[in-house]
Amino acid sequence: MPENSTLTLNQKLENPKLNEILAKRAKLAPQPNEDGTLPKPEESVVKQLGELMEQFAEEFVMNSKVIVPVQLSKEPIRDGDTLKISANTEVTFAALSFKDNHFLPIFTDTEQFSKWTHEPVPYTVIMDFDNIASFMENAGVFDGIVLNAFSDNQIFPRGLILKWYEHKQIRAKGHASHVINQHTRYRLFTPAPYPMELSNKLCEVARANQNVNRIWLRGIELNDESGYLLVVDFSGDRSALFSAFGECSKPYLRDKALHIVSLTDGFGETATDKVIPIYEK
Repeated sequence: MPENSTLTLNQKLENPKLNEILAKRAKLAPQPNEDGTLPKPEESVVKQLGELMEQFAEEFVMNSKVIVPVQLSKEPIRDGDTLKISANTEVTFAALSFKDNHFLPIFTDTEQFSKWTHEPVPYTVIMDFDNIASFMENAGVFDGIVLNAFSDNQIFPRGLILKWYEHKQIRAKGHASHVINQHTRYRLFTPAPYPMELSNKLCEVARANQNVNRIWLRGIELNDESGYLLVVDFSGDRSALFSAFGECSKPYLRDKALHIVSLTDGFGETATDKVIPIYEK
C-alpha cells in the first residue's frame, strides 16, 4: 500500500472494461431453481464463462485499479476539493465476513461503492492489483477479496489472488518474489523427477557470476501450487542476479514457478538446513 502521506481519499473511479466483462458473466450465469439449487449449465456456457474469467483476470491483474474502503484513526485533512490522510494516522482496511471467513471488499467504480450499506460509511483509497496482492501476501487477516459486494458479490480466495500475482511476476521478470511467513502454507521436498536441465543452467549462471557463493534447488508447494525454490548465497545486486536466474530458467520450468530467495532471509536458512548445494564456489 502507498505511504499514508501520498494517499488521497474518496477519489472517483471508473472501470468500463472490467464492468463490461462482469456484466457478460452475470448474463450467462445460471439462475437458481425455485428450491435454491443451481441448474447445470450447458458446456458452451461453461466455456464462455471460463473465457470471460480469463479476460477478467487479465484486465484486473494487468491494467485495473479499484476502490478499497478504509477506516482512519484521525480525521483527514481537506486540501481544496480533496481529502488527504493526516500525519500519524492509522489506516485499517474495512472487512466483510461470511461463515467465519473475512474478505477485503473492493469495488470497480464509484457507482458500485455507492451501494455500501454498512454504517459508518468508510473512506476509500484507490489501489492497483499489486498493492492488494502484496497486502494479501504479507498479512494473514483476510481469506480473500469480495468484488462489488452489494451487486456482483464475486469472491476470490486468497490463494487465487496470490497465484495471479505469481504469474504476473513470472511474466514480467521470469521469477516470482514471495514473502514467506507464519501465514504462508508451504511444503519443501526433493523434486522427482529431478530437473537436471534446470539445475545445470542455474549452475552455469552461478559460475559466471563472481558474487555467487552457493545455490540450492528444492521443490516447494506454496499456496497449494507446486514449483521450484532457488536459494542463493550471494553479495551485490540482488535484483540483477535474481533476474538473470529467472531469465535463464524459463525454457526449463514446464509451467512451474521458480521462487528465488536469499540465504540471508530467514526462510532461506530454513530451506537449506542439512541440504547440499547444487553449486558451491
